[in-house]
Amino acid sequence: MAADDARKFILLVDDDIDITRLITRWLEREGYRVRCSANGHAALEALAADPLPDLVLLDILLPRTSGLNVLRRLRAGERTRDLPVVLMTSLASDKRQARRPAWRRRLHRQAAGRAQFP
Repeated sequence: MAADDARKFILLVDDDIDITRLITRWLEREGYRVRCSANGHAALEALAADPLPDLVLLDILLPRTSGLNVLRRLRAGERTRDLPVVLMTSLASDKRQARRPAWRRRLHRQAAGRAQFP
């Protein structure tokens, strides 16, 4: 990335290579710079470096460290506290799946910090 590149910079964090390629293609076509991370640890390493992105697109279900855990760490850090983050998931990609009480309970517990996704 050139230091004088004025395009908005987005960090895309998702472990699904097909989704990553598709979203990257869309964003780059719209003129954004995109950097990708495949897991929560890689995202946190990328966010420790300069420059900070203008936006983070963060998958909730990631290997090693969940997206919600990454978000908690971002909000706890002074440098990243105000960084805009959009949470994404393909978990509820259809309405029938979104109505499953077990998933709702699991996501609610995860959001409250009481459970960890594998």
